[in-house]
Amino acid sequence: MSDPPTELDRLQQQVATLTARLLTLETQDNARRTRSRGSDSGSNGSGSPSPANRRSPNSLGGLRGEDLAAILQFQFAALAEQRREDQRDREDARRADRELLAAQVAALTASHTAAPSRSNYVVGRALSSFPTFTGTSKEDCDSYLREFEGKAGPQGHCIPADYWPNELFLKLEGPAKDWYNTTFTTKGLRPTWTQLSSGLQRLFGHRYTASPTWLKLGAATRLANESGPEALQRVQTLLSDLALLRVPINPGPTEAMCYILQGQLTQEELRRWMAQANANREVSDDGIHAKEDALAARLATPNRLSVATTDSGAERESWFAPRLEHLETFLRDQVATGRAQPARAAAAAGLSLADPPASTTPAPPTVVATFQTAASPAQGPPTRGPQTTDNEARCMANRADRVDQAEGRGLKNNTPAPPPEYFGPRDSDKNKAEFARRRAAGACFHCPMEGPFKVDYTLWHALCPTHGKESRQADRQDPAKRVKGAGRLF
Repeated sequence: MSDPPTELDRLQQQVATLTARLLTLETQDNARRTRSRGSDSGSNGSGSPSPANRRSPNSLGGLRGEDLAAILQFQFAALAEQRREDQRDREDARRADRELLAAQVAALTASHTAAPSRSNYVVGRALSSFPTFTGTSKEDCDSYLREFEGKAGPQGHCIPADYWPNELFLKLEGPAKDWYNTTFTTKGLRPTWTQLSSGLQRLFGHRYTASPTWLKLGAATRLANESGPEALQRVQTLLSDLALLRVPINPGPTEAMCYILQGQLTQEELRRWMAQANANREVSDDGIHAKEDALAARLATPNRLSVATTDSGAERESWFAPRLEHLETFLRDQVATGRAQPARAAAAAGLSLADPPASTTPAPPTVVATFQTAASPAQGPPTRGPQTTDNEARCMANRADRVDQAEGRGLKNNTPAPPPEYFGPRDSDKNKAEFARRRAAGACFHCPMEGPFKVDYTLWHALCPTHGKESRQADRQDPAKRVKGAGRLF
């Protein structure tokens, strides 16, 4: 069965008909001319044809053959040009269809890989395996929130920021969930991410930790056997810790002096000063955090790091002016306490200079202890602190044994034991560097490098909530919460 004729076929048929008509007219015109010349030769020579032999204009449609041929040629050229334009239009239409189809395919592909939208997002699905948070003293709220933001953010599951409070609510248990219910649920409030994360950080996070964190960054030096990229990453981690605490990298002179003066307090002085500071809204961490929350609300961003990277200038300096005056007054009222730790006592116990001896009060979680060196002069017998508990003594003994093993003391042929497997069993150099770092900082040997139970370099090992003197046996023996080869646990 043949296809129906197209417009081009019809035009070609019309041209063929017109061409045949042109040939017929030319034939008739030639015949008339021949007869006219014959009749003229037999006339009286008047020079004008007879009326009967004159060509009627209507017999040829008023056109000569040459004119008709020119018209037909013009029409044929116009038809050919129309054909070319139609072909270009069809090609443009096909190109537009292909581009539209490609755009639709790309959009469909992107919908499976891009961030979930509000219309198709299901709360709780992306972070179903993320651990819960109860708010006990054994958990590090700051590290937990940092891990949560990393998983929920653009580098993780790309969860819409509006759903972060919903996701975190599903992870709260125990005291943390009770706090949420009494603070928001019973009042019919739906908190923003800033309100929720800041509230958890103030209630369950470590207080007054900005000073040791900032001082630690200023005292950062290259560790033994540490490569350049590792040193750079360690500094970047310290910067991230500052940002999570909403501390600028270069704070103003008033804020910086507050951190320096807080670092001069002994452990007992720090406890007393914190008690006084908590009673003063203008001096306490809660008061400053409230002002940071107000700043974060003005920024209209869910990320807590934005507060640290914003140049608040004189406004932030005014927040710390009352605290600076309070610290100066407090320090003037204190008597000498003999804070320094004898280097000989640390060496005799097989500890690094940053490891407090078992018979003295544990050093506070500040970076001041890391400033001591072997050249630091002993300042007489240390002030006697509270009675050492049995679990604390066990922590100290186990740590001393692990240090002896690292030095090869008491082992066959005095061969040093391999370092703990912080980065796996094959990366010996990085494991040695990490072990040396924790030994120098007095940090826990057993905590892993990442996760909610990661190591806190500012916390003395006996105070570690997972492996320290007040830790639970279930936590200490949990393989997921300790590093292989880190030594014995009581």
